[in-house]
Order: sequence, then structure tokens, then C-alpha cells
Amino acid sequence: MNGWEPVSEVPVRLEEFEKNNVEAMLLASAKPKRIKAKLLDDPVNSPAHYTVGGIETIDYIKAKLTPEEFIGYLKGNVIKYTSRAGKKQDTIQDLEKAQWYMNRQIKELKGEAK
Repeated sequence: MNGWEPVSEVPVRLEEFEKNNVEAMLLASAKPKRIKAKLLDDPVNSPAHYTVGGIETIDYIKAKLTPEEFIGYLKGNVIKYTSRAGKKQDTIQDLEKAQWYMNRQIKELKGEAK
């Protein structure tokens, strides 16, 4: 061993970890104990697995589709998530996901999307 003893995990958001290097800050302020940062993702607004490869999946999809096709993609996801709500583990999460896609569709149509 290296003289450090592990302690419980400290949850932090992925964005905070990347921007602020929270693990380094926690280690610098800790006594000689190692703190592991447990990265949390937001399963509705920004799931961590959606950014593997350095780009948000929806941004890649938008880049590959025409504006009309992208609106269709968003509509399809609203239908998908509302149709299966209650059939999987987390009904609320599925409905929030449907709402996310609906809100994104509205932003696209208003020209407010990034």
C-alpha cells in the first residue's frame, strides 16, 4: 500500500469533474486519505454514455439529418418514451425523457436550439 486509506465515494456531476477537476481539489484538501470521486450523470438531460467519443449523440444526429428529418427524430422519441412509460423500471424518468424531446422540438422550431 502507499500509505493512503480509501474512504467512501463522493458523488459529483460529470460536468463539474471535467471543468473543475473535483477529484484533485478533494485530494488536495484531504488529510492523507484517498477520496474517489463517483461521477453521476443526469439520466434525463445528459446521460454520461451519450457523450462517449467527445460529442453529444443528439448533436451528431442533428448534423447528419435535414432539419425536417431531425424534427421527425425528436417526434419519434416523444412517441417512444410516452408509449413505454410504465413498462420499464422508471415511469417518471421515461415521461421526463419524452418531455425533454418535446422541449427540444419546440426549441428547434422556434430557432432557439444550440
